[in-house]
Amino acid sequence: MPWSIWSGGLRGAWNEESWEDDEPGAAGCPCGNEEFEAAVAFSLGDDASVRWVTVGLRCAKDGFCGVYADWKIDYGPADHLLTMV
Repeated sequence: MPWSIWSGGLRGAWNEESWEDDEPGAAGCPCGNEEFEAAVAFSLGDDASVRWVTVGLRCAKDGFCGVYADWKIDYGPADHLLTMV
């Protein structure tokens, strides 16, 4: 499944049921551009399990950066998230 970014997270990291509960939205830069470079960061707990996932986008036109998804992972195991990006 391809990844899609929406205000609540990433499609592909969650099941289809959680995707249906959220409303997708398009990412856009204040300059009007819709092309981005993406980065994903993981925060790990003391036991090396994934606790937070953050997705940042950088505008390809003007370099503006923003966090487009940042959420706590409250289930386990979630190690599969590390291999999905």
